[in-house]
Amino acid sequence: MLKVLNCFFILSFFYISIDKIQAQTLTREDVKKAINYFNCKLVEGSLNKEEESLNAFKSKCDCNKYPSFENIINSIDKNFTATVDLSKEIDNITNMEEIKDTAELIKLLTESIFSEKIKYKKIVKFSNDNSAQLSKIKADLLRTFQDPSFFSDSPIRVEINENKTANENETKNEQTAESGWFSGFSSQMIVISLLFSFIVSLIFFIISRIQLNNLNQQLSEINKIIDREKNNNHVKNDEGTNDEYTKLLKQLEPVFNKKIVQLQSDLKNDIKELKINFEKSFETIKKSEPNPVISQFSPPKDTNRTTFYLTMPEGEKTFSNQTKHLKLESGRSIYEAIEINSTKAKFRICNNQDSINRALNNLDKCIKTVCDELNPPDGATKIITDINGEGIIELQNDKWVVITKARIRYEI
Repeated sequence: MLKVLNCFFILSFFYISIDKIQAQTLTREDVKKAINYFNCKLVEGSLNKEEESLNAFKSKCDCNKYPSFENIINSIDKNFTATVDLSKEIDNITNMEEIKDTAELIKLLTESIFSEKIKYKKIVKFSNDNSAQLSKIKADLLRTFQDPSFFSDSPIRVEINENKTANENETKNEQTAESGWFSGFSSQMIVISLLFSFIVSLIFFIISRIQLNNLNQQLSEINKIIDREKNNNHVKNDEGTNDEYTKLLKQLEPVFNKKIVQLQSDLKNDIKELKINFEKSFETIKKSEPNPVISQFSPPKDTNRTTFYLTMPEGEKTFSNQTKHLKLESGRSIYEAIEINSTKAKFRICNNQDSINRALNNLDKCIKTVCDELNPPDGATKIITDINGEGIIELQNDKWVVITKARIRYEI
């Protein structure tokens, strides 16, 4: 039984290690290459009913040569504005998503992206209008992305946002250390494996106790038989067979006692060895667990970049630069922004209840002009920027123009 438990610990650790290996990290070039291939295939699908235009596109842009976005967009007949808009929306995926590994990228481009009705309206419309050929496109994408030669073997982690600095990486490492190792999918598998090991150990202990109790019960029954036979011997002294039977039972009694003592000793040794192996396996798994990826829900503060605040939007996708201020003002500061460079910044809803109350009282002007709503605001008292949902704004003349809307949800 103990050997079976040891095998279980080894298999659990092996499974967790395999889980780590399967998630290959990606470079930005890998992500861009995959999205461009996805873009090229969807453009071909969009032009499928226009044979002449499709042939013209293929003659200029060969998907199997993994063309750039510029090559794709320049190869589309400009009269097909819907296809042009579709291609631009696909290219914007790199700004909308933070893709960490191959599994996440493949799932996004072959499954989840076709149900994102708010973020990717044109892609979803394409899937609805071309359902017959969509399955063929998905099969081609899966075959291409699963080809080991498609992605590079670089261990460098994908960074979707441009101009990431060394200070940002240091900040992430510090926050990762603080977050502990009990997070992420691999850590959950560790906890589940250890919990299952504990249950198996408990079952082993219970079975052993039952066996010990059965032996004790058998010994008790034998003692009762001996006592009964002793009493019978007072009445039947003339029967020699009773004396022989009693003598035999007395000879068996020390054998049973020795067996029980041996079983108790073996049980204690097995439990002790099980505990040692359990602790060793736990320490081995804990040491092998890499630093987990921290949630991006609350982005790390970058001390080298300016954080500023903006009030109510001036109009559709615009803020006045005149409302920019460097200190949080309760009720006035609606949005918080962090500079990416001198003309770009990412923005999110300000975490101040007075400011949120003001926004809730004027959703049309405060929220809908610069944000995508992920759920209705019925009865909401809070507004939360979604994970990886920061918007992008760019300074143009004296206005901050929204390049990518922030994604928010309402909570009670």
